[in-house]
Amino acid sequence: MKLWVDDERPAPDRWVWAKTSDEAIAHLVNADGFDVPMGAMSLDHDLGGEDTTRPIVLWLCENRLVA
Repeated sequence: MKLWVDDERPAPDRWVWAKTSDEAIAHLVNADGFDVPMGAMSLDHDLGGEDTTRPIVLWLCENRLVA
């Protein structure tokens, strides 16, 4: 899976598009449960309002998916 997180710019072809940090984390949880390999991730910083990609990075660290 290639995960594109951006609230404004559409994802490239064959990328999964998440517009919020919650939506991105949901994709990551589902991918982990179905053993879908993570191929790449693109994280825009500001996702509109108070939302950022920081919760995604924290989730990745807490679940030991990054060091």
